[in-house]
Amino acid sequence: MNHFIKRILWAFPTLLGISLICFLLLQLVPGEPAELLLRGRGIEPTAEQIADYRSRLGLDRPLVMQYLTWLLHALQLDFGTSFRSGLPVTGELLSRLPATLELLGFSFALTMAVVILAGFLSALYKQTLFDQLVRMVSIAGLSLPSFWLGLILLYFLSVRLQWFPLMGRGGIAHLILPSFTLSLGIMAQYARLFRSNVLEVLEQPFMKAARAKGIKRKWLYGRHAFRSSLIPLVAIAGTSFGQFWGGSVTVEVIFSWPGLGKYMMDSISARDYPVIQSYIFLLSLLMLLVNILTDAVYALIDPRIRFKGADKS
Repeated sequence: MNHFIKRILWAFPTLLGISLICFLLLQLVPGEPAELLLRGRGIEPTAEQIADYRSRLGLDRPLVMQYLTWLLHALQLDFGTSFRSGLPVTGELLSRLPATLELLGFSFALTMAVVILAGFLSALYKQTLFDQLVRMVSIAGLSLPSFWLGLILLYFLSVRLQWFPLMGRGGIAHLILPSFTLSLGIMAQYARLFRSNVLEVLEQPFMKAARAKGIKRKWLYGRHAFRSSLIPLVAIAGTSFGQFWGGSVTVEVIFSWPGLGKYMMDSISARDYPVIQSYIFLLSLLMLLVNILTDAVYALIDPRIRFKGADKS
């Protein structure tokens, strides 16, 4: 319990440090937000117009004041106003969050199902044709860039064959291509790791003892080997959250998915500082929460973690 309390307490200075670094890095990005916004509205701005717009956006104030003002409002879940739309950033992010969570949730479920099934069967039937096929597909999945894969899938399956919708958000059919594009590389990586976990468990002394006792094959593999192999996969699943979220930015742009990733890329192009900084803050918060939750689940399914903590206390 003390471990989790410390993790939660450390989350606050971590978020503070991330927000400060993000703010400082944004100041190094080339391009004047006021000028870009005016040009985006079809205006050829003069120096006076740029200065006036900077004053309206609050960009003429000292950097310390800009950061402290943003931070005080962010602590109240008020992330300011978007430079581009003039709408509250909180509402803009929340309106797009469900689309991103839908894509991430479907992709995660697809990945875990394929990883567990392919990795477990590949380990049980080691050196067979199925095992060779899984390893070949894994190598191919690790080698294909997601942006290239997404464009290829769009061209052949949506444009030429018209099996799936071209882009946008809708039903299950709209989710299949973006989710597969986002998941393939992660599937390939974790299927190999899960296969190795299963092979390692099968060679453990308790598995040899269970075989010697004559335990049925379905109980031996289905209960003992499978359950023990899942323990490292829980930690892997927690760390994969960042991979899914990072990959979703590219996928959302390719498939015009109306989520946070596409909104973030549009905001970067316009130098919309409040949106960029709030997005990074939200992502960091979610990453910290997922890591803490992963530790909790790991402790629940692995008694050794609980016993170790009890011994220390």
